[in-house]
Amino acid sequence: MATKTRFHLTGKGRDSYLELVLAFPLSSIRSDAHLDEAQQVLDRLLAKGKLDEGDQTYLDALSDLVADYEDRHHGISPRRMPTCCGICWTPRESLRRS
Repeated sequence: MATKTRFHLTGKGRDSYLELVLAFPLSSIRSDAHLDEAQQVLDRLLAKGKLDEGDQTYLDALSDLVADYEDRHHGISPRRMPTCCGICWTPRESLRRS
């Protein structure tokens, strides 16, 4: 049974989205090589400047897939977080004083 949704692309936005999906399908990132390819696609889209609705929808989805892979495989542990703007992250354990 087909499901109807409120979200849909039409016209030029649909065409640009489908063109991008055909060139680089949206699927879970499975390796660092796949990640590199995804980042190249993101770079090309970002360099394009003004994006239509289809381009932006694709960019958002691919960005989510890249972020998910990076979080799972290349995440920064809180203890290794850099200090920025003079704010230092402190583990909860160090806040407890005996």
